[in-house]
Amino acid sequence: MITFYILKKLEKFDPASAAEFRINGVDPDKPRFVEAYRCVGDAHEMKMFFTDAHEETCKQFGKEPTTTYSVESIEVDPATTLADVRYFESAA
Repeated sequence: MITFYILKKLEKFDPASAAEFRINGVDPDKPRFVEAYRCVGDAHEMKMFFTDAHEETCKQFGKEPTTTYSVESIEVDPATTLADVRYFESAA
C-alpha cells in the first residue's frame, strides 16, 4: 500500500445558503477535495498557504474566517497513480 495526502476545505455557510445546498442534494457540511499530494509536507504547506490567504483576506474586509482546511491520508494500492486519486476524490 502507498499513502497519498488529500487537502480538503470546509466552508461555513449561512443558514439560508446551507438550506439551498441541501435542497439541491449537496451536503454543505462535507469537506470538499482541493488537491492530492504524494508528500505530507507538500499537503501541509498548501494547507497553511490557503489558510493564511483566507485569514488575511477576511482580516482586510473585517470578516470572520469561514473556511478551514484539513489534510487526510489515504492508503491505496501501489498501482494507483496521483491522477487516479485526483479523479476519484474530485468525483466524490
